[in-house]
Amino acid sequence: MAVLEGAKRFAERVTGRRRPALDALRSLVRRRKANTFRFEDDGFIPNNPSWPLVVYRGAVRFPQRCGTCVRTMSAHEAAATHAANS
Repeated sequence: MAVLEGAKRFAERVTGRRRPALDALRSLVRRRKANTFRFEDDGFIPNNPSWPLVVYRGAVRFPQRCGTCVRTMSAHEAAATHAANS
């Protein structure tokens, strides 16, 4: 465990990115309505009939410097939208 924590501290020093403070973190999270999606069994991916996929669109506001996070989340949202509309 000490090796992992040391690696985290090293990455934080090198990149300058750290876990946000609690106050900053609270400012990034927004209340959003849950969107649920249920999928029929396609025989390929197992689906639980009791548990839908739950998506909270725009629940997290990313800082400007986090372009990679925004691009990644946008790609996942697009994929989820495509799957829901298929």
